[in-house]
Amino acid sequence: MKECLICKIEKDESEFGKTFRNKLKTKFNLRSYCKICDRIKNKEYCEKNKEILSEKRKKRIKNERERIGISVHHGFSVVSEEVHKKKESCRHKAIYLRKLGKIIPTDFCQICGIRDMSLEMHHADYDRPEMVVFLCRPCHLKIHWKVLNER
Repeated sequence: MKECLICKIEKDESEFGKTFRNKLKTKFNLRSYCKICDRIKNKEYCEKNKEILSEKRKKRIKNERERIGISVHHGFSVVSEEVHKKKESCRHKAIYLRKLGKIIPTDFCQICGIRDMSLEMHHADYDRPEMVVFLCRPCHLKIHWKVLNER
């Protein structure tokens, strides 16, 4: 049993968070205040310093993206805004060509052959929106992860 310094209530040790003393996280001390008081304290701090924390978060994300050399759009990483605009333009043109009937969708994935009603269009070259391969979601993701990991 341990007493919380904030609420002054004696509670079981499982009600207190751990502060680790080493990098392997094998040795630890119990915090001086309980988990409930810790949550309340953190919530008050976040509300009080909302703008500062938001700015720090934005700065940290920006620095991390610059360090890695990518920007993120729709869950996919791209090299630059230019490439993103090119991809979007290609997608829109391909959708338009599909509506005109110049791109005829297949009813199966062109890699694994599975018949799926929700196939996705994949462009190997964003300069040629008419060159489309229809893929199931798992195969499409594998291709994009392979390209992303090669960078």
